[in-house]
Amino acid sequence: MVYTLFLFLPPFACFFWALVIAMTSFRTSSFWTSVLLLFLTGAYLVTDAFYVAPNVPYSILMVMAMVAQVAAPSVIPVALLHFRSLRGQDNKKISYYLWVFIPVVLFTAGILLTDLSGQPNIEKFLRALYAEGNSVVESYKGTPVRAYFVWTVWVYRGIVLAELIMLLVYLIRMIVKEKFSFAHVRSFLSDGGKMPIYELQTDLLILTFLVFPVKGLMFKDVIDKFPWISMIFSVFLTVVIFLFAFTCMFGGRKDVTLSQIRSVMRFNYNSENKAEILEEMVDELLEDSEMDALKRIQDKIEGSLERVEVVKSERVANTVADSLFSAKANSWDDDGLLSRFQSLMLHEKLFLQSGLTLVDVAEKLNSNKT
Repeated sequence: MVYTLFLFLPPFACFFWALVIAMTSFRTSSFWTSVLLLFLTGAYLVTDAFYVAPNVPYSILMVMAMVAQVAAPSVIPVALLHFRSLRGQDNKKISYYLWVFIPVVLFTAGILLTDLSGQPNIEKFLRALYAEGNSVVESYKGTPVRAYFVWTVWVYRGIVLAELIMLLVYLIRMIVKEKFSFAHVRSFLSDGGKMPIYELQTDLLILTFLVFPVKGLMFKDVIDKFPWISMIFSVFLTVVIFLFAFTCMFGGRKDVTLSQIRSVMRFNYNSENKAEILEEMVDELLEDSEMDALKRIQDKIEGSLERVEVVKSERVANTVADSLFSAKANSWDDDGLLSRFQSLMLHEKLFLQSGLTLVDVAEKLNSNKT
């Protein structure tokens, strides 16, 4: 039970973060590639978990093989589109989506070969394959079952391996062109330095190359003999997925600091640190904003300050009026004096004058203190 739980940790992490990003980061430039990448990766990892889990019916393994034919060849092209989005490159060319034909062809041919071979024959073949090894394949030479095996295993793995090489070449070119450096990582982790999002995610993706291709090329009989390989792989991949998906929430930024990552939920403040956090938010917004955006922000701030000043003035004026034009004010005999006093306070807002004294008011009214 614990072993099976470990196997399904990576796909759970993918689906969890795909949902979180869909709810919180839908305005970032890499939104749809992030969600699609995590969803397809999760779909493939589900098939991988069933593949290595013990006592799984062969009928389910056949279904999982068909799902893998769609998911795995789609993950790498979507990853390429994702990194293009992070780097601000255009993804609208039709040629970038021709890769869709690969999983469609793999899936369609796999379904046809499954129907042609017959489910009972494939289940019998799989049972013998996992029990006796690859030597069984030669005994099915010239049959639809062997064609099914070649297509769903060798052709499928060859295409995925070719795509992995293509992705690796793209990442190496990006590393050289953008001058990635381990010093950037050290500065990011220890000195609070900024790091481009695509560089951070590239480093995390390269970590998966340390384990993923090796395990992906293993057959089930090898994995069944050494279950600890799958457990280590699952824990490692779960950690990388969490880190990668978490950084996807910053897809709208060019670079990020460790402090910003730690405080991604900016509104998680209390009454004591609210002012400090809001000030940090304003500083980052000003740093990221373009000139036209800053002008609009300035207009809004000035409008807000004017409204605050008007409300404040009205409150002070009302307080002055309530205090001064009460019963004592009504006892005044000189209506002209009262009228001029009201004008000074309500219209000229004399009460806003710094250091205002009773003598000053008397002089304005051409009267005395009494």
